[in-house]
Amino acid sequence: MTAQREPHGGQPGSRVATAPDAEQSSRLTVTIDGTTLRGVAVDLRSWSIDAEDAAAAIRGRTGTCTVACPHPGSLFDAVGVVEPSLNVSLRRVLAAVARRRGYRADVVDELRSVSAELATLSPPDCDRSEQRRQVAAAGTDEAKLAERVATIRGELQARRDAGVDVSATEKRLSDAVAALTDARTERLSAEQALDRAREDSRPPRDRRDRRLRLQDRKRNLERAIRRELADAVYNEFTAAVWRVPGESDPGRSVVEYEGDGVTAALAVLRMLRTATPAVLAVDRFDGPERAAHELGVPILRV
Repeated sequence: MTAQREPHGGQPGSRVATAPDAEQSSRLTVTIDGTTLRGVAVDLRSWSIDAEDAAAAIRGRTGTCTVACPHPGSLFDAVGVVEPSLNVSLRRVLAAVARRRGYRADVVDELRSVSAELATLSPPDCDRSEQRRQVAAAGTDEAKLAERVATIRGELQARRDAGVDVSATEKRLSDAVAALTDARTERLSAEQALDRAREDSRPPRDRRDRRLRLQDRKRNLERAIRRELADAVYNEFTAAVWRVPGESDPGRSVVEYEGDGVTAALAVLRMLRTATPAVLAVDRFDGPERAAHELGVPILRV
């Protein structure tokens, strides 16, 4: 399977602004405690602003630091804050990049069909714990009464052997036998109710099994789509890896990539060329301006 570009390229209605080219980044405006800074890169290290604060400002949070820039897209959470410990889910990220490029996987229609059918299959209620509890309780009552009947019968026989009056004991035995009969009836009724519930649950269970199979198919399709989309832009990613600082070997596919998350994130940023700034917290470039120039992305250095 090979992902194909949709007509006109890019996703319809995309509102993510992009820089003009890979070597030119947009300018940004940063305000800190009333001081306004402008440029393709702003160094925030002397202002005691950390990566979290800078990212929050990019997302629009008002506070000590504010940043006038386009609202970050969905990929900002994955690669927008470049820290030494960054871990990039490369296949997911590249699949998202491919979607922005307008690529469409071959099985996307099947995924839509599976998702639509899943929406019609609500999870069935096959919980029969209450019926099973009733059967167990009825069985316990029956066993206790059967033991009581046996005990009274023993007492009755002993009194007869002793030649004493047994009328009261016979009455107790009669009452116990009647109670045992009722308990046995209750137990049989509970068992029959459980059997009926099990019989009634067969169609819902079929629906549940169908739902589980569809959920598994949906997950497999989603993985296949991510793999296909990531492969569609992997050559571009490889070229970007060779252009950014870092020691990584991209190989020929996502599974062959050997490198750190920082290098992968920098390469993806170079591919994206967003007008939204990235937060840089690593020493990979000769200054923030150089980073902005090489990535084509405005930079907030922290």
